[in-house]
Amino acid sequence: MSVISDCLHYLEKLVAFNTVSDIAPESDQPNRPLIDWAKSEFEAMGFETRVFEYKPGKADLFAFKGPMTGRTTPGGLLLSGHSDTVGCNPELWTNSPWSLTVRDGRAYGLGSCDMKGFIASAMALARRHPEAAERGFGVLITCDEETSMAGARAAVPELKNLGVMPQLAVVGEPTELSPVFGHKGYMGRAIIIRGRGAHSSDPTQGINAVKTAALAVEELNSLEARLKTRREKEFNHPGLPGVPYPTLNIGSIRGGDNVNRVCAEARLEFDIRPLPKCNAAEIRGMLDESMKRLAAASPAAATLEVLYPDLDPFINPDPVLRSRIEAIAGREGSFVSYSTEASFLQQLGATVVLGPGSIRQAHGVDEYIELSELEKGMTMLEKLWAEFVR
Repeated sequence: MSVISDCLHYLEKLVAFNTVSDIAPESDQPNRPLIDWAKSEFEAMGFETRVFEYKPGKADLFAFKGPMTGRTTPGGLLLSGHSDTVGCNPELWTNSPWSLTVRDGRAYGLGSCDMKGFIASAMALARRHPEAAERGFGVLITCDEETSMAGARAAVPELKNLGVMPQLAVVGEPTELSPVFGHKGYMGRAIIIRGRGAHSSDPTQGINAVKTAALAVEELNSLEARLKTRREKEFNHPGLPGVPYPTLNIGSIRGGDNVNRVCAEARLEFDIRPLPKCNAAEIRGMLDESMKRLAAASPAAATLEVLYPDLDPFINPDPVLRSRIEAIAGREGSFVSYSTEASFLQQLGATVVLGPGSIRQAHGVDEYIELSELEKGMTMLEKLWAEFVR
């Protein structure tokens, strides 16, 4: 089979599994059927496998051959991709989201770009190399990246226990095959404000939570202004997307139920994206100070809630390895503002985010990946195999 035929063979199978990850239980789908299928495929190719199920129906797969486990020094190549997808509106698609359609040089299907295309490429690479992996080769397939990243969060300690220590881990998010050597972390928070309800004819009988919410917005605006002064040069690339300082975004404010009532409760939700130097620990301290000032300025009770476990920034600090990867990719590396599972994979060894496809084609109606991207991606994976496995 040709390189593209190999990729499309696996991509067709992968897309057929509905692996939507959603915080709404009624929309969330298991990925275990995909994991069980991939496990059988890898075992048929002579790989050892381990399945890590972190909750019923949700699992990660680690498939490997050669000296990938029990290591005391770095070695081998690890390719990693998430099996889940975002949700979709099937009625808006030209064809079924779960049926791979190839036309006009593109492969259409939910997750084809983000990021089942990379998993298919990793499986095609494994199929094209039946020989021994002298320095070790592994593929990690995770779950729930699109929501909690709980799959990678659970898998990395398991891999550490197995002694997995790759010389290079590649997180194959769609970067148009341009290396990403660092990205921001993620912090999700809510401020819950509890006042006291009353009839609006006498507001003095109540404590208006909305008014305290306004004070909270002022505090967050002040924090945002301070964060804007904390620029880091690695993330400052004129002409490239990204923001070179930690960002703060207030995503939602909810409170009150009627115009003639003093609002008893309000809720603000916001996120912050920390950087390696202005990191989550420092920002948590800033938030604590903001909450103290808010408490001093308002009679309403305000508490800070953590929405998700904090995600660390990712950075590959090795200039020599970065130069090797840039030479293989034929493109200069960059630092970006979004987050990936590289925040976890970096705990195992040197990591890069690098994969076929464009993020502009992800998460949309009629998602697709260019066949030319798959072909160029396979060429790159062959070079990585020669550099880190053979």
